[in-house]
Amino acid sequence: MRIFILTLFIALAGNSNAQKLYKEKTATLSAVTEKGYTYAKDQKNSNVYWYKRYDTYGESFVQLTFENNTLRKAVIVHLDPTQTVKRFGAVYAKTNNNEADTFEPMSNGYGKGEASNTPYYSGLARYECSNNYATKDFLFTIMPLD
Repeated sequence: MRIFILTLFIALAGNSNAQKLYKEKTATLSAVTEKGYTYAKDQKNSNVYWYKRYDTYGESFVQLTFENNTLRKAVIVHLDPTQTVKRFGAVYAKTNNNEADTFEPMSNGYGKGEASNTPYYSGLARYECSNNYATKDFLFTIMPLD
């Protein structure tokens, strides 16, 4: 019984921390604010926003890049290399058969695939996972395709 309650608690905690991004800039920035995060505009590029995110995988920094009020790319930067792999696995777990065929498993620290309506983005997007141990770049990238 304890295991069931613990599993349920972890699942609910994970869902409460989930935050989706959306195609429209206002919807995405509203979702960020609703989760209690504060975003800031990049000083050099007014189309880029940054915020610090906390979820079931830990702390990360998110860079959102917009073009004409449309999300073009979101990059989640991690301090821990296991976080990128876990996020990539969570996306793959939600794919249908056709989407699963687009996924290339992690090889040499890099993986990619296309999926729709994942815990991270509300439409079809390309996902890339990159773990570069030499430069300590642990990136999870979302590029909307719709």
